[in-house]
Amino acid sequence: MMMVCGVVLKATAQTTNALASHATKQVFCINNWIGFLGSSSTSVIDTNDTGVIEIEIRLKPATILWATNSNDTGTKHTLVGSSYKIENISFNISKIVFNDPLYYNLKASKLLGDGLTIGYQTFICSKSGAQSKSTSMNVNTNINTTSLDQLILTSTPATPEIQNLLLYNAGAADTSQLTFNQAKAGLNFAVAGAAAGVAPVVTFSPHVNTTGVITTAGATLGMMTPCADSNGDLFNQSQAFRRDLVGLATSSVEINNIPLTPQPLKPWEMFNETLIALGNHNLDMAAGVHEGCFSLGHYLKYYGTHIVSLENIQTDGFYKSGLDGKSSALNIVWKPSFDTNATNNIIPVIYAKTTRMLVISEGHNITCIV
Repeated sequence: MMMVCGVVLKATAQTTNALASHATKQVFCINNWIGFLGSSSTSVIDTNDTGVIEIEIRLKPATILWATNSNDTGTKHTLVGSSYKIENISFNISKIVFNDPLYYNLKASKLLGDGLTIGYQTFICSKSGAQSKSTSMNVNTNINTTSLDQLILTSTPATPEIQNLLLYNAGAADTSQLTFNQAKAGLNFAVAGAAAGVAPVVTFSPHVNTTGVITTAGATLGMMTPCADSNGDLFNQSQAFRRDLVGLATSSVEINNIPLTPQPLKPWEMFNETLIALGNHNLDMAAGVHEGCFSLGHYLKYYGTHIVSLENIQTDGFYKSGLDGKSSALNIVWKPSFDTNATNNIIPVIYAKTTRMLVISEGHNITCIV
C-alpha cells in the first residue's frame, strides 16, 4: 500500500539575523502529517494485516527556497545554480505488542467476516493555468466521492521565484537583519548619521510596514521605507507559499450549478467562513491565526484562502459526513472576482478534502471505498 501524505517541516535553527552558513545542515522534523497517517479513524494499525506500507514523499522544485544573505559580512545575497537536498533521513514508529491473545482472536474473526474498516481523509488537488486578476475567473474541477468534506480555494504565484524570505529585512546585510521575534516586537536598532550629534534609533512597525527615524529626544526626523532588498511583514515563508489574493472583491462557489451561498462572499465573510471550517472556534487547526496575519489586507496578501465546509464539524470522533456525490461526479466552480486595479497573474488552486474508507480482509486484501 502506497500513501502520499502532506507533511509539516519544522526547523530547529533560525535563518535570519545570521550569516548564510546557517542555511546549510539544518535539522528538520516531520511531526505533523495530513492524509492517511494524520487522520485515520484509528491511531493503531496492525501492519501484519496490510502488508508492506510505502510512504512516498515528493519534493518540490528549488523555487520553494528563499534567498539568504552572503557569507561575506554586509553584502547582499547572490543566486547561482540554487538547489537543495535532503539527506540523513530516519523514520521512527512506535510498536505495540499484546500478550493476551484476545485481541488477535477478535481481529482474525473480523478479517474473515466483513473485514476491518479504517476511515481517513485525503486531499485531491486541481490546478488551472495562470490567469490574470483583470479577467473574469471560473475555475472548474470534477470530484468523484461519497463524502466531500471541504473545498479549499486558493492560489499560487504564476511564476514563483527564489527571492528574499517574506520577513521584514530578510536578505539585507547580516548586521541589520531581524529575527521573527525581533521584527514582531518592533526592535529598535541604531542608525548612524541620521542627525549630527544625535543617537537615533529606528522602530519597525509591522502594522504599516515602514520605519520611523526617531531621535533620543523623541522628535521624529522623518519616515523611510525598508531598503530595496528587504521584505516587510511577518509571513516568514518563501515566495512560493504566498497565496496572492490581493484585490479580491468577492468569492463564490457552485456545486452542480447550485450556489453554496445566496450571494458572493466579501473578503471579511470569506475569512470568517474559513475560521468556521477550520474548527468552528475562531481558531485554526492547532495554534490560532498566524502572528503575521495582522489585518484583512495581510490575510489576502499572504494567506488568502476560502475554505467551504460541507461536513458536520466535530472533534469527538471520526464521521463520514460530507456531501455525497451519489456515484456521479460533482462539478465544482469557483468564481473569484477582483478589483479593476488588480492585474498580476495567479494560478487558481482547488483542494477537495474527502473521506474514504479502507476495508481490510484476510490475505492482505484491501479495498478503498471512495
